[in-house]
Amino acid sequence: MATSTNGLSAGSETKGGWYTFAGFMFFIAAVANGLWAWAAFDKAAYLPEGSLLVSNLAFWGSVSIVAAVVALIGSGMLLVRARGAAMYGCVVAALSAVFWLFALPLLPIWSLLIIGIDALIIYGLATSTEVEPAGGYHRAGGDGEATTTAAARSAVEGGKKKQPVS
Repeated sequence: MATSTNGLSAGSETKGGWYTFAGFMFFIAAVANGLWAWAAFDKAAYLPEGSLLVSNLAFWGSVSIVAAVVALIGSGMLLVRARGAAMYGCVVAALSAVFWLFALPLLPIWSLLIIGIDALIIYGLATSTEVEPAGGYHRAGGDGEATTTAAARSAVEGGKKKQPVS
């Protein structure tokens, strides 16, 4: 079997792209939200409560814990390419952007950075074609016959179709 310069066999697939990017960003967001919640509950000196638009630090700490759990679930879904992961990821990224709009007066640079990353995640997941349709089926040619992706891959080797053994 041919090996490419990156050490992967020519027929193997990598798990890169927007789903991986979004999955790791959600994992980082989960950790960051957990730390933000900890700081809010600890009433850290660098989080002046008077700068908040709505409520108090304890409320936003609780919201951050929920956001951390939701982001962690989204991270797992995206990294395993679960069905519905793109939709879940877009919704969570949009909610995250709204959350950070409320924190804009408190942490302006960080908030703008997170909102920008959320926009990238939404764009990437909305335009990605990494995940196959539900069930892994696709149209094989113009005859209307549906085949599984694995069967289609096994029928082609090195660019040549296998001939049936007579």
